[in-house]
Amino acid sequence: MKTLKKSLWAIALIAGVGGAFATKAAHAAKPVDTFYNWTSTSIAPENPSSTLNDATVVQAEDHFGCTSGSQDCADGVKQSGPGSPTAQIRLN
Repeated sequence: MKTLKKSLWAIALIAGVGGAFATKAAHAAKPVDTFYNWTSTSIAPENPSSTLNDATVVQAEDHFGCTSGSQDCADGVKQSGPGSPTAQIRLN
């Protein structure tokens, strides 16, 4: 009976540690975003003719105050991630 209890405790311990490891691995950051080095044009509403390094498209839109449109607001060159080698954000 004592051996059975030790075995059950060992199984419970292994299951707990394994479950914790699996949870941690599942929640680890994944490289799904593409990061660019950005240069804005002179017409950018915020931070015109400036740079922003290692930022996503959304971060650059917020930083330069750009929304979708037809005029070039900022150009990005990929630094890391799975996306396109270059990106542009535009301004109305």
